[in-house]
Amino acid sequence: MAAIVALRGKRVELAALTCFFLSIARPTGFIMTACLAVWWLFNTPYNTEICTKNLLQRRISESLLLIVAGGAGLSLFVLYLFHLTGDGFAFAHVEIAWNKKFRFFLFHIAHALTHKHQIYSGIFALLSILVIRKMCSRTWALNVLLVGSTALLACSTGTQSIERYVFGNPLTIQFLAYSTLSRSQKFIWISLGIMALLHVVATILWYNESILLI
Repeated sequence: MAAIVALRGKRVELAALTCFFLSIARPTGFIMTACLAVWWLFNTPYNTEICTKNLLQRRISESLLLIVAGGAGLSLFVLYLFHLTGDGFAFAHVEIAWNKKFRFFLFHIAHALTHKHQIYSGIFALLSILVIRKMCSRTWALNVLLVGSTALLACSTGTQSIERYVFGNPLTIQFLAYSTLSRSQKFIWISLGIMALLHVVATILWYNESILLI
């Protein structure tokens, strides 16, 4: 989110620094950095700034700066793991040990929907696809790129925690909040009432250690 704010303020150097920290924190941060770089390269300003050769060259160099910063962070992450465990790609090998196999995401969704203990994650995966599909527009290009890439990456190794990756994402929350607040007052109050009720129910289930929240 800091990188997005910096890019929207045209502070590319600050965005590159945040991308560095994003990638050094976890490997998937580099993928988000690449998505940000692609968006920044093809993003067309809404003001009077015309796409000239100089502007294009500047955008390419700035996008490459983001990728280089993210790559540097990922490299340090790998070197740290190598120093700590002797395996720079331990994060990938742990995923394999957890039986998380990279497959076409629809296979994982179908598997979740046909197994009782995973059916909730399968339902959330389908809801995620619906929300991302609704998000597809020029206005929400950055949101759909980042959230869609996150969902695709997550579902390609399984549907576990997909609700956290997608519906806990600030960019998804932004889209859903805007979509709700742009409707009628009646719809807004009904939506807020339902969310408040679900929050109370979830809190009660949580404190009672209900199996429904596991």
